[in-house]
Amino acid sequence: MASSAGGTNNNEYYGFVFSNGTGSFKYDGPYNTPIDPVTGQGTIPAPSSPYPGWTAVGMWHTHPNYTGTATPNGTQNGSHFSPTDLNYINGQGVTGYVGEENSEPGDGFRWYSRQPGATSDSGAQFFGGGGC
Repeated sequence: MASSAGGTNNNEYYGFVFSNGTGSFKYDGPYNTPIDPVTGQGTIPAPSSPYPGWTAVGMWHTHPNYTGTATPNGTQNGSHFSPTDLNYINGQGVTGYVGEENSEPGDGFRWYSRQPGATSDSGAQFFGGGGC
């Protein structure tokens, strides 16, 4: 059964953030992408705006909760951007956001952001679980 943040069903959920260039934003999703059991990665397509005149400026997605353990491909835990995530962010030129349900019940949801070309992410941000 899925939890709210990617959960235990081995899927990632994703969507995009769009801007009209005047300070207004919209988002879409969630869409579902299954995780490949060998590579530990999901596949997210290039952004396409459903809003005429709006441009994709961000991509958000979840990871299954792998906190404290390696992902199926053994390269990272679920609370950070994977090499595939970073290639996507840099290749599409959009800010990336990744979220994961915290491992302790009642801790809410943890998320990170990364700008294209940046060498580090925002550090953990939290909401829910009384820490919002």
